[in-house]
Amino acid sequence: MADGRCDVCGVEAEPVLLHACFRCDAKYHLNPYSNVDGIDCGDAVLGPEEGLFYYCAPCLDEIDREFKAFFAGIRKPVQPPERPATAGSPPRRRFRRIDR
Repeated sequence: MADGRCDVCGVEAEPVLLHACFRCDAKYHLNPYSNVDGIDCGDAVLGPEEGLFYYCAPCLDEIDREFKAFFAGIRKPVQPPERPATAGSPPRRRFRRIDR
């Protein structure tokens, strides 16, 4: 029988199917089997040094929003270069048109 409840979706599950989120410590469904259908209310992310990090879906959404906000502050919109003002006639074409 189930010994725990998923904090994300509220469905009871066996302890082997529940993982604790590294960010908020909430228990959530994470199906460890590739050949069995199951519920995933989060994900496991491969970390740079310490192996796997487990995050629930709400924390993954929040992390995604934080990254987007961070990079939005760094990136500046690319403006096309301004064309220099030329006086007189327009520039000549490389090839002339042939009128028949």
